[in-house]
Amino acid sequence: MARRDAVPSHVEDLLEDIQADLDANDIEAVRNRREDIEALREWLTLDEFDRRGVNRRLKQYATHDESWMWQ
Repeated sequence: MARRDAVPSHVEDLLEDIQADLDANDIEAVRNRREDIEALREWLTLDEFDRRGVNRRLKQYATHDESWMWQ
């Protein structure tokens, strides 16, 4: 959990570094940060979930459609 809590500061640092690289017109440096970006991307998407799927199930539940229990 501590690692996850540190992610926002890492993202901020990375974005500042990328901005500095862009200001210096150093596109190669931005490309070299790809691994860092991908590593943080995994952490940033931990809370993503299928809202449409949840809404579909809720609709089935609300309309007493029992098929939601077997999916």
